Amino acid sequence: MARARIDGALRGVRALVTRPRARAGALREMIERRGGEAVLLPAVDIAAPRDRAALSDALAELARADLAIFVSAAAVEGAARALREENLRAPQNARVAAVGPATAAACARAGLPAEFVARARSDSDGLLEELRGFDAAGKRVLIFRGQSGRERLRRALEARGATVRHVEPYRREPAAPPPAKLLRRWRAREIDAVLITGASLWDALIRRLGGERGLLEATPVFAYSARIAEHCRRDGAREVRSAARPSDDALVAALSEWAAARPEGGGSG
Repeated sequence: MARARIDGALRGVRALVTRPRARAGALREMIERRGGEAVLLPAVDIAAPRDRAALSDALAELARADLAIFVSAAAVEGAARALREENLRAPQNARVAAVGPATAAACARAGLPAEFVARARSDSDGLLEELRGFDAAGKRVLIFRGQSGRERLRRALEARGATVRHVEPYRREPAAPPPAKLLRRWRAREIDAVLITGASLWDALIRRLGGERGLLEATPVFAYSARIAEHCRRDGAREVRSAARPSDDALVAALSEWAAARPEGGGSG
């Protein structure tokens, strides 16, 4: 198989990828295909849910629920993995909603095509806008997400008369402290950009860095959406740009545009 062409748009750019290691592959490949260096620093690790019995019960209910909402690709992948482990098929009659195109793509791969997809903005408000035509009164709704998150979806759907249940198909665990070698590179301004694909990843990375958070605040941040960008900005990031839309392609395009405009040999800070 021929090797993908390297176009050079990110030549010399060293970008920190903060997604969990198991989900960082596609973004890493995009950066390297453009000649950049993807430096992995997962903000969190992905682990099995604490209550597997509750997840099994929810999966059994999936075919009977009126709507299943997946808030992230990690939530889809966790549910799909549990279905395989229990030798269950994704129910063909499930009505599915996805918070964003990346999550919708994960749903399609799992055999759970999304009927409702938040496209204009990949967050709870964007999905609620898509669900305006969904009659929630008396309906049973499952929300697949990690062990914490915004309550906006649940509150809004319950206010419209739905019975809503949160389902935890995976768990986020704090990652280990950053390797000393990476910190030395960062202090030497050998990290040019940080990619943040979720507000919770920013928060987790701040905690992981501890007393070194100044490194993060001083490095250009590229966020998946305007909402995430604003979250980072409020929490100390000095230079933040957001992707034109919430996708890996758009995120790397924003990084490439910045790389083309920066002075030759420019670095972070």
